[in-house]
Amino acid sequence: MSVEHGGTGLFEQARQERRDRYADLAARLDGVAATQADTLGRLRRDGFARLPGHVPVGVATAIDRDVDSFCATGQNLQPPARVAGLSGEADYRDASRLDPADLALGVDHYRHLTSAVNVADPLVAVPSLVDLALDSRLLDLAGAYLGCPPMLGFVKLTRSLVNGLRPFDTEEFHVDGNSTCLVKAFVHLHDTDIGAGPHQFVRASHRERIAGWDVAARASEELIERRYGRDRMVVHGARAGDVVLEDTSGFHRRMKASTRDRTLLILNYVVHDEYGGGGARTKIRTADEARLDPQQRSAAELLEPTGESL
Repeated sequence: MSVEHGGTGLFEQARQERRDRYADLAARLDGVAATQADTLGRLRRDGFARLPGHVPVGVATAIDRDVDSFCATGQNLQPPARVAGLSGEADYRDASRLDPADLALGVDHYRHLTSAVNVADPLVAVPSLVDLALDSRLLDLAGAYLGCPPMLGFVKLTRSLVNGLRPFDTEEFHVDGNSTCLVKAFVHLHDTDIGAGPHQFVRASHRERIAGWDVAARASEELIERRYGRDRMVVHGARAGDVVLEDTSGFHRRMKASTRDRTLLILNYVVHDEYGGGGARTKIRTADEARLDPQQRSAAELLEPTGESL
């Protein structure tokens, strides 16, 4: 498939290198594959598996409140795309960015200008995310699926906004071309129903890909329904603390929030650099990196230590 920036050969080579380098952890994962056969079986068959109540509700709520603060002040936010005024035919990559001055005016000002905001350097801005992102069970399950000790490739702490703007970017169906195979963990930080813009995944589309599909493209709901059928378009409502694991080489989208803003933590687990490398690395505070255990340290190899404290 053309979506794959990391083809099968690269993936297989990187996986074997990590198995050889971390033989003890790899042997542990072989045991996880046996004890977690039901969860891994669902992930392989359907492309997703749920972990209800994986994160304590108090931890999830505290992170959501941190994002409340950032959204109110504009601090620690990446400048989002200016969606207001874009034509329906405009490519998402053509959008300009909001100014920090817009963000400083608070969410009631900019919610009608953009679809979502992301926290800049989330592991630095919210240090409690480190243990959550490098949680042993998530690393075990991702590694057992990938076939080797995984790495944390990308962390996204995002808030989708209620507004009247058209669906934009990842609010449309798409596939991730980060690698031939990857696992994403969607960590729900509050109860999420249909009005909060839940995540939607097309069951088993990771095993029935559309040949030649481009990762930069966006698929219409009509195309997805014709190709896969309405019954396979699964909506992931969730409770605070639930985690959904997905192989996002299948089709997925965040649905448009209509009644309440949605906050979500997204964690990518990979075998090699995403999109062939060269992009900005996810930062971690040096102090946090220093306290990691061996499994976490192996998973943190793509992270960039920084002395910053936001």
